[in-house]
Amino acid sequence: RVDKYLIKSLINVSKDLGKAGLDDKDIIHKLVMRSLFLLFLEDKGATTSEFYNDFIKGTDSYFKILDNVEVTYNLFDRLSNDFNGSLFTITEDERKLVKSNHLDLIKKCFTNGYENNDQTILFEGWRLFDFSIIRIELLSEIYENFLSELDNKNKKDSGTFYTPPSLVELILNEKLPANNNESDYNIKTLDPSCGSGIFLVQSFKRLVKRYENKHNKKLNDFEVLVQILKENIFGIEIEPKSIKVAAFSLYLALLDNLDPKTGWWDGN
Repeated sequence: RVDKYLIKSLINVSKDLGKAGLDDKDIIHKLVMRSLFLLFLEDKGATTSEFYNDFIKGTDSYFKILDNVEVTYNLFDRLSNDFNGSLFTITEDERKLVKSNHLDLIKKCFTNGYENNDQTILFEGWRLFDFSIIRIELLSEIYENFLSELDNKNKKDSGTFYTPPSLVELILNEKLPANNNESDYNIKTLDPSCGSGIFLVQSFKRLVKRYENKHNKKLNDFEVLVQILKENIFGIEIEPKSIKVAAFSLYLALLDNLDPKTGWWDGN
């Protein structure tokens, strides 16, 4: 399955980034997550050549941005400004440590997949992964499994277990139904052990549906979506990497509602 191959590729590239002199796990984690985030947006049509041309002329792809370290970090800076939170923060140490060979490994991982062998690549540059057909929940699950495989000891020591989507649906169907009769969308949700945020993401989606029920129209206004998210969705978690996955998933859930998808950066 492509999801298992993606997990394997993420694990392999993380290990090789360490061998290539990037031995800070937090930086590796951020590089991988930012790349997943941007490729998801790109495949969903939320970033265009117009967006990328703000960073370098004639560019229409994140992979071309990765050819230049300085331009790549200009893009990361933009994300940090547009999305307040820990997911895109950049330290001076990171800027000093990340080199072009590290970004080349990231590109290889997300283009052809990443195998630890010398097998010839038959279709150089042909993208194996298309994130436009991967649901947000599955993408988050893939990343959760990647983190678990990468650090099994931490998972065991912290007692980390991820909630299956079926259980989330069962509980929210009882406590936060989103049928046509429900229109109160100002309802606070707190998950005191939120992990990767699956309860929070599904709760947010249901509040969006309730807003749509009340106003009898699709909600695709970026400012309103942000307001619902910030005023109603709260989570607590002791594992920093899980918090980043939760933020990552909520960002994607928010942006996936936009129409046009570019509404998050137009005019900014």
